[in-house]
Amino acid sequence: MLAILDAITPVFLVILAGVLVERAGILPRETGRTVSVLVVNVTLPCLLFHMMTQVTAEQLSQGWWWFATAVLPLAILWSWAGIELARRVPFGPAVIYGFSTVFFNAAFVGLPVVMNLFPGNQQALAVAGLCVVASNSAGLTGQICLDAWSRRRRAGEGSAPQAPQAGLATACWRIVRQYVLGNTVLVATLVGLSLAFLQIPLWKPAAKAVHMLGMLSPTAMLFVFGFNLCSFLQKAVSGRKGLFLHSCLVSLAKLLGFPAATWAMLACFGYSQEWLAVTVVMCATGTGIVTSVFAEVYGAAPEETALTVAVTNVMSFFSLLLFVWLLKGAGHMA
Repeated sequence: MLAILDAITPVFLVILAGVLVERAGILPRETGRTVSVLVVNVTLPCLLFHMMTQVTAEQLSQGWWWFATAVLPLAILWSWAGIELARRVPFGPAVIYGFSTVFFNAAFVGLPVVMNLFPGNQQALAVAGLCVVASNSAGLTGQICLDAWSRRRRAGEGSAPQAPQAGLATACWRIVRQYVLGNTVLVATLVGLSLAFLQIPLWKPAAKAVHMLGMLSPTAMLFVFGFNLCSFLQKAVSGRKGLFLHSCLVSLAKLLGFPAATWAMLACFGYSQEWLAVTVVMCATGTGIVTSVFAEVYGAAPEETALTVAVTNVMSFFSLLLFVWLLKGAGHMA
């Protein structure tokens, strides 16, 4: 219990710093959105690029593990989003709600927790690092769709005349340019993964610079979350009826349903010990802070998303205790 508390407490202290700075009026109100855009377009891509370049061919060969940690979250994300769309929720918020149920706080809570639970266990640390990589499958597809939704919404709000119908090649290039080449997170992930697969070393000064920029992401995301938290929660409290209830439902799916489903699938594929235990522990962390950043940048239910991130990260203390207890009882942890 103390190990989990030691891992989570620094996260909330950085969030608290953001809250105090905003309450004191030290920085202008626009700081939250400015830093959010910086994280999504600069520091987060650097962090993901650096992580991808560290992946080995042997680790990539764990096919069924990758299936469970990449395909299962996508299935849950789009199933949940489909339910929200059936309730006539707009597309962007529906994707964010689905995103909130599967995108876990891998890098900023999961890794420190695993390091404390498995001290000196290199296999456990390797699996934890792969979980950070695998968790971004849902993040990448979610961001691509949010990009498309945001562009479509801005085009609908504008008064510019519709462009004439283009040919197939032109239309395909426009899609690639806007939603692939224009998505810095996706490009950074694909390029880093390609370098790792082809075993192409990166120039050391460049690698260090990218790593330094990437390391800004954890603190920046936590700080901006705290900076925006009070205004988000105020809007959430005064928002539509049932906001808190819906957020609690998403939180239960994230903290209990998602790690339980991951455990079941990994056990079905024959995984045990560190491969199963570390993955389940990572999945039992709260919704990733970047979810609220995406919601803010794309204007997709930022108030409720902030509430969900806050609730899940607080309650993850108990979900982690529960799953660690269950994993030890099942013999997957010493």
